[in-house]
Amino acid sequence: MDWSELSEHEKSGYVGSLLLMIGPFLSVACVPLFGCFNYIDGGRDGIFILGLGLISAYLIKREKFKGLAVTGGLSFLIIFSFWSDISGEEMISTGNGVWVIMAGSIAVCYTSWKAWDISIGSTETIAAPLPISNSPIPQPPKLVPVAKPVVTIECPECEAKMKVTKLGKLQNVTCESCGMAGEINV
Repeated sequence: MDWSELSEHEKSGYVGSLLLMIGPFLSVACVPLFGCFNYIDGGRDGIFILGLGLISAYLIKREKFKGLAVTGGLSFLIIFSFWSDISGEEMISTGNGVWVIMAGSIAVCYTSWKAWDISIGSTETIAAPLPISNSPIPQPPKLVPVAKPVVTIECPECEAKMKVTKLGKLQNVTCESCGMAGEINV
């Protein structure tokens, strides 16, 4: 994967996913006398956020940007809940991991929002210009008239002369002079 070939949506999404994967390993809280701990040591929430980061990266690779709203939103709710729980405690200070996970969640949600309409699962169609070609536009085949033999017949009523195409089958003929109509095999 070449970074220069990625769209802006993919770049912001991959950065957010990477932050979600790194954040749980950084210290999220520090308690005097006990030291700092990371979110992975803290239990299943850290592993869940790590999994959301991996899923986010997979969704970006598959260009399923709408799914990033779920992964980014869940990770933000989890870390925000953790942060609000420890922020009221006087003895506990917030570590860098909380801010890294929040930044990753926001970046993933931002990517979903900006790329929402270009997801593969979108129902919209995007019109692309047709390629310009130097070759002439193909013309439909020309119809060439085929000469059919014409015979001259005489109306039995008024004896007017009529020209009829010789088809070799029964056909309806109407005299233009007297209006008499009938079938004839010519």
